[in-house]
Amino acid sequence: MFSVVTARWVSESVRPFRIVQDCCYRWLQKEGRLKCYIPSQETVSQDVKKLYNYTKEKLASELQAQEGEIPIAIDCWTLPNHCAWMSIMTTRT
Repeated sequence: MFSVVTARWVSESVRPFRIVQDCCYRWLQKEGRLKCYIPSQETVSQDVKKLYNYTKEKLASELQAQEGEIPIAIDCWTLPNHCAWMSIMTTRT
């Protein structure tokens, strides 16, 4: 469970995998829990890939089960710091 939460945090916060090697991060995780497992950056990388594949398969099966058409809206933009974003939105009718 902890590895899934870490993978989601790294992905959703756009953190590098090496953040788990940061001494302050490790200290925060171990505060009051000396036996707390902290995954390596390689493990986090693998967990993110597994989470991506699981989510992709789940979304694919949900979309295939949907009867009829699915309206899709795409929005793309670039932030002032040159980070590009794209969102894909759907609705169920």
